[in-house]
Amino acid sequence: SSAFTDYILGSNIEVIIRNNQFINSTTTQKAGAIFVNFNQTATNNTLELTGNTFENVKSKSETVIHNNTDEVTIANNVYNNCTIDITEFTLSSPVEDKIIATGDEIALTFNASLVNPEYYDADIINNYKITVNDTIIGDTSENTFTFTPEDYGTLSIQVSTQALESRSNELVVYVNKYDLTVNPVLAQMDGTTTITANALINDENIDTGRVYFTLNGKVLRDSTNGKILYADLTDGLATLTDVNVTKAWNNESEIVAVYQASGEIPSFTSEVVNPTITYPETDEPEFTVEDVTVTAGSEVTITVTTKNLDNGKVVLKVNGKTVKTTDGKLYAKVEGNTTTFTYAIPKTLKTGDYTIKAVYTSGTSKLESESLLKVI
Repeated sequence: SSAFTDYILGSNIEVIIRNNQFINSTTTQKAGAIFVNFNQTATNNTLELTGNTFENVKSKSETVIHNNTDEVTIANNVYNNCTIDITEFTLSSPVEDKIIATGDEIALTFNASLVNPEYYDADIINNYKITVNDTIIGDTSENTFTFTPEDYGTLSIQVSTQALESRSNELVVYVNKYDLTVNPVLAQMDGTTTITANALINDENIDTGRVYFTLNGKVLRDSTNGKILYADLTDGLATLTDVNVTKAWNNESEIVAVYQASGEIPSFTSEVVNPTITYPETDEPEFTVEDVTVTAGSEVTITVTTKNLDNGKVVLKVNGKTVKTTDGKLYAKVEGNTTTFTYAIPKTLKTGDYTIKAVYTSGTSKLESESLLKVI
């Protein structure tokens, strides 16, 4: 129902409209529910509109109209989907009509202003509802709202309030999902390896552009010329071969792929992947000297095993005395798996056991081995 006056009210009049319901009221007149008209020269008038419910009230311009300039109390009324004249209901965003990525924030700013705020409760617009593709995703009493899209697609965004039948302007944002995944990396220390990555846009392969990789934050480069190592995309796959695995690599190293911006596709990165590093088997060094049995006055060849000990020196002592090599040196160079010395047993050497001691040195490395020389 609606309340109208057919006449002009005079002075000293108190109008109270309290705890009424105005539901589904439709009229072609200016006011859809209440129209109170005082004489322009009237004074000492009081108007009270409290505790009323206005729902689905439709009219030419307003739900409530009055012209009282004296005492006015309008409070605790409920408005739902009513015709209320507005000067603006604007919605804006820095990313309007732009392409963003999933995970990027969309910041909205909006404002609704009434032509005649004096007709209504001061807090008539105290809550905004944000709608994306006809689904309400949130509400706020502020004039700003931020949300983060989780999937790709075209977003049609509008803002509404409970009170107004009018909505804000429509704002469109385009959201793309970019995925870049580094596949597991298996590498052997001091060797080479291959790194691959899959690139997708909205779950479809990216077939243009190229990818580069970083290791612990540093871009992988050609070791000869310092240029960045790029991998072109084919069917969504970027492959980088013959990557040197240096001492900078370990199982905690962080490998990241980076898509280089191309056309309308921006630069984006992958999550971190840790490689699995294997190490080539190393041959353990073997350093021993053989036992020998001799007779006094004879000549014997003493063999020292020097396996996996290239580029070192061996000194041999028998009973504390150094055995010279055939060329008169006090040491022999290691050149293979065995190093030999020829030793002439003194004729005066008595029957018994004597110590043979071999010492290997190479830089700061030192190995020792002892054996037995038995004179019979």
